Amino acid sequence: MKRSLLIGLLAFLFFYAISYGLYVWLLNGLSVNMLKQENFTTRHTRSGTWYMGDSHPLQAVLADSLPGAFNWASSSESYALTYFKIKYLLEKGYHPNRIVLPLEYNSFSAQGCALWLGHELDDVFWSSMADFNDPDWQRQFTRWYVQARLAPFAGQFYKMSRIGNRSHPEISKAGHQKSRDIFCQNPDSAGIVKARIKSHFSKFSVVVATHLRFLIKILNQAAGRG
Repeated sequence: MKRSLLIGLLAFLFFYAISYGLYVWLLNGLSVNMLKQENFTTRHTRSGTWYMGDSHPLQAVLADSLPGAFNWASSSESYALTYFKIKYLLEKGYHPNRIVLPLEYNSFSAQGCALWLGHELDDVFWSSMADFNDPDWQRQFTRWYVQARLAPFAGQFYKMSRIGNRSHPEISKAGHQKSRDIFCQNPDSAGIVKARIKSHFSKFSVVVATHLRFLIKILNQAAGRG
């Protein structure tokens, strides 16, 4: 009995270690944020402008043409995630002259939280940024954090199936990601806009208090640093 229990435990730990290792290795090739972090540390200047936010500034801001600027934006990044990212960078000793944030409807939509807390984003990166001791830490964050730290591969079989196609995303040295689609040339651009608006607002609240709270925290954070 004890022998079979030990064998089962060892088999579980082996499967766990392999799954965790494969997932983290896979993310090292697919993570926009990890690649940005690497680029930032190699070209960092002590002063400059940080562009934060979701996929809109990620693909719209050509920071390479702006002296001292870096595009820190990433897909579906909410104000809460932006706050934790800025806090982490400041604690590491990086201090920009200014921080530019998006201010648009989808930045306040609940969809951003749904993707993040539903483990659709880069759990390994974001759980390393999140501050469990933050006074505004919420119970729903804890559920996400525990899984993100202990089993980020859970439910991510689609990503793990891409191991054979592992490749780095196209990120410039200053953090810009070029869009593969030329939106204005798409014959169904109006339909795409309608579908995107529906995905953000038909199932989710238009404005979420969590986003407002963390936006204010970012502003206070910046004001406190001068």
